[in-house]
Amino acid sequence: MDAVVLSGGGAYGAYEVGVMKALFNGKANLPEPVFGDIFCGTSVGSLNAARMAMEADSAAAVAHLEEIWLNKIAEGGSAAGNGVLSFRGNPLVYLSPRSVTAPVESLKGMFRHGLFFAEYGLNRFAAFFSSSRGVIARAIELVDVASFISSEPMRQTIANEISCEKIRSSPKELRIIATDWENGTCNIFGADKAKICAEMILASAAIPGIFPPVLVEKSTCVDGGVTMNTPLSPAIEAGADTVHIVSLDASLHPVPATELDSTLEALMRTFSIAISVAIREDMTSALWINRGLEAMERAKTNPDISPDELRDFVRVAAQLEQRARLNKKLRPITIHHYHPTESLGSPLGILDFSRDTMIQLIARGYADAQKHDCIESGCVVPAKTVAAVGTC
Repeated sequence: MDAVVLSGGGAYGAYEVGVMKALFNGKANLPEPVFGDIFCGTSVGSLNAARMAMEADSAAAVAHLEEIWLNKIAEGGSAAGNGVLSFRGNPLVYLSPRSVTAPVESLKGMFRHGLFFAEYGLNRFAAFFSSSRGVIARAIELVDVASFISSEPMRQTIANEISCEKIRSSPKELRIIATDWENGTCNIFGADKAKICAEMILASAAIPGIFPPVLVEKSTCVDGGVTMNTPLSPAIEAGADTVHIVSLDASLHPVPATELDSTLEALMRTFSIAISVAIREDMTSALWINRGLEAMERAKTNPDISPDELRDFVRVAAQLEQRARLNKKLRPITIHHYHPTESLGSPLGILDFSRDTMIQLIARGYADAQKHDCIESGCVVPAKTVAAVGTC
């Protein structure tokens, strides 16, 4: 079985569509076709994964997903605004052609936003005067950026474009990653298909401080990227032998300190480093498992194994014991990693849902998958696979 693992990254999720377009149409630089038996996603990756899991034909599914990104999610598509978020009280929305042609809906929106801000102001000021904390601390609590951003467009996109019933009846497996906001633990949804629901996707994409937490199965959840931005291990646990990871951060390269002189740039760089380290650690673990299993196979016919082979066996011995207790077996894993060769844009680019940007990101993902190089990407390929096909 093969799996596709999709990371979070806001608007950059369009890049994942381009990679999958190449994968499922036989255009990626790979020795074997990709079928997509399992889809795992975090944040915007969970939306892409859920849509891909709805259809048995992955090529048709990615074509439909591309249409959604260009005509439903992108600004300038068939709807006003974008299909992910909106800014409350934004006057430009009411000056759009759609608002002019639908004045009643525009007035309703203005009324809803007016009521929201009135209630927000009353609650915040009541909390300010009733709190026993210092004046500065209470003043800081008056400001909540998330109050100006609505996730209603995302909720509507999920409701219109994702059918949980089709996912439940699909032969494909789906795993959605979210973070338990209260306990700080990782929640992996989807193993029980009967429980798959739209709230899981909304929770996986609930960026802390921007979108409100979502209650799923009695757990208050936020963006899965907080604990697992690239869900490799759930794909392997679901039964994948070959995993195709699509991450949205370019491979780390030295960045002059002068380019990291803003708070936002520094925070995004910190997040990128953490994600990159996690991916490398996961792929290194898979490499050790493969080498350990290969060393065991060689030991069956040649008991005089080399020091390097003994090291590989020792590295995997603990996992062999753990899996044995769970009645599970370790198996060789192939991991292909796809990522941009250069940065997809600035930190604020994750909020750029303009249609032209979506088209460019899809095209970049498609082109990068066509030029995929296992050596440059550090892919993990078992020795038997390389021997059989002569390449990665």
